Amino acid sequence: TENEVKKAKPTDSPYKIADGGGMYLLVKPTGGKYWHLAYRFNNKQKLLALGVYPEVSLKEARIKREAARKLLQKGTDPSEAKKEEKRLSILQAENTFEAIAKEWLSNKTKLQANTVKTYHHYLSYIFEAFGHKPITDVNSPDILALCRKIEAKGTIETAHRIKMTCGLVFRYAIATGRATYEPTQALKGA
Repeated sequence: TENEVKKAKPTDSPYKIADGGGMYLLVKPTGGKYWHLAYRFNNKQKLLALGVYPEVSLKEARIKREAARKLLQKGTDPSEAKKEEKRLSILQAENTFEAIAKEWLSNKTKLQANTVKTYHHYLSYIFEAFGHKPITDVNSPDILALCRKIEAKGTIETAHRIKMTCGLVFRYAIATGRATYEPTQALKGA
């Protein structure tokens, strides 16, 4: 029970409190409490970390256990699935519009300092609007909404430059294989 988990005290050596279905709480001498799932995959004994108590409650650990068991039923190793999920989340974090734009600008070594400063100015608007989004999730309406917001302030030239800067970043993303289309092309005339 949750109460048993709370009351589990460290001893001189680590010990386990079983929950069932291969899941247990490992209590270490340092006081750390770790959820683990022991399972077999391809006739090999394996171990999956489910989280640390109290960040992961008993209820959450049980939900993770059931999700892992469903993967096993489908013939998927939960440890490998977790590694792939982590790899994809890192890849997605590296593929935000902001990350790619910064990479693009850092490759522009022959630009004069004033030009770089100007690009930073335009990019600051873009980062605020959708810099956190994966570049593949940024679309024409996102860019148009930002440009219209800037146009409403009366800075039409800045809106044009922001659209142009977005296009440059998208072309770089396409060239490096992280995007497949350039959404500013659809904004001609808008």
